[in-house]
Amino acid sequence: MRATVRKLRTIVVDEKEQDRKAFVRLLSTFDQVEVIAQMDALESARTFIDRGDVDAIFLDGQVQHVSGFDFAARLNSFPRVVFVTRAENHATRAFDVRAADYLLKPVQAGRLALTMCRLTVGPRGRTGTDGNWVMTQ
Repeated sequence: MRATVRKLRTIVVDEKEQDRKAFVRLLSTFDQVEVIAQMDALESARTFIDRGDVDAIFLDGQVQHVSGFDFAARLNSFPRVVFVTRAENHATRAFDVRAADYLLKPVQAGRLALTMCRLTVGPRGRTGTDGNWVMTQ
């Protein structure tokens, strides 16, 4: 088994610019994460996902009148999806579409740290001793 050390490549999709920027600022406090794009539309996210450039997507439950849940249901098991939303009542629906986690806005740093553990310590990766994400192939 060969291991490659690199950061967890993520995209953030939220139509509300203020929410998106606040979340990206919070993500930037985690050394093992690289936000490769932030966008306000699901179609833009699809471009990155189709190229295979994305390890995880942080996604609002509703983006420009399109269900983030329906979008996530059409994805393969990778990239991992984390819903970031104000809607408390959709967590079950998120896990029905194989979400890695479900975060409520405003996201707290400690809760995001737990999510990062869930994303990096899994069947396809782990966090190395230097804090970088190690993807096993």
